[in-house]
Amino acid sequence: MIIKKTLKGNIGEILEKIKQNIKNEGFKVSYIHEVSESLKKAGKNIGFKAYIVEFCNPELAHKVLNINKDMLNFMPCKIVLYEEKDNVILSSFLPIDYIEKMENNEIKIIGQEVMKKINKIIDIN
Repeated sequence: MIIKKTLKGNIGEILEKIKQNIKNEGFKVSYIHEVSESLKKAGKNIGFKAYIVEFCNPELAHKVLNINKDMLNFMPCKIVLYEEKDNVILSSFLPIDYIEKMENNEIKIIGQEVMKKINKIIDIN
């Protein structure tokens, strides 16, 4: 499931708020991919700013990976920001369908916790 939120404001300022919210929720920013700049360097101008923010909670990742290595497919967590007209769109993939089918209850509980935290991270007014 992909969650989306549309905001008014400057994408740079919203990116800073996202980074702070990630920290507030006990995660660490792993990498920020400046998609628009990367494409521009390759001679492809998309005409809008776009970022992919990768983040992780090492403690939760460690717990989950010790149970099921296939969970690497969902790591690190990501939030996408991009400009669309006068808005900034935030979106994130939540692997709820996959997690709900897991037989391991601990992974389900951790997955639900992470999804709640991602919702808090993108809760910007």
